[in-house]
Amino acid sequence: MKKRLFALFPLLVLCIAMTVPAFAADLPRLVDDAGLLSAQDGAALNAELDQISERLGFDVVIVTVNSLNGMEPESAAEYIYDEGGFGFGPENDGVLLLVNMGERDWVITSTGWGKQAINEDARGCLSDAFLGDLSAGNYNAAFSTFASGVNGLVTQAQNGTYYKAPFPAARAIMVALAIGLLVALVVVFSM
Repeated sequence: MKKRLFALFPLLVLCIAMTVPAFAADLPRLVDDAGLLSAQDGAALNAELDQISERLGFDVVIVTVNSLNGMEPESAAEYIYDEGGFGFGPENDGVLLLVNMGERDWVITSTGWGKQAINEDARGCLSDAFLGDLSAGNYNAAFSTFASGVNGLVTQAQNGTYYKAPFPAARAIMVALAIGLLVALVVVFSM
């Protein structure tokens, strides 16, 4: 456990150093430790994340790393979010996208009201939207798509409509027809 905490020490120092003012507006919502973005793209994306977060009252954070040093992605994302001081309100509402380039892995974690706004179906919708660009190395496009997707989902949730994945009607019809055919065949052959 000490090795894991020590390995994340540089990231923790960065997060703590940035949270000294303790104002949500001063938190870095983009931490690109993996160096995936140019300085100009990083600054523009950070400004976009700040604008969305402040307008919604819901932190939207993106962190890239080269290694999690053996930590599970979900645990690392929650640790970074908590120790970074991210979140709005008493329950620290927000969402974090963690991209681990060493393992070619990513995870989305949400906190507080974010667990409802960015539920499992919403995370699937988000990943469908940005994963193609992320896999192709179009990191700026992937992260911008993630940010705008969160913006839309949270705005929709604030209006009382939480994202629910569409019911796959065509698949359900095919399964029902197959079951009906199977039952009909069993009845016919038993006669």
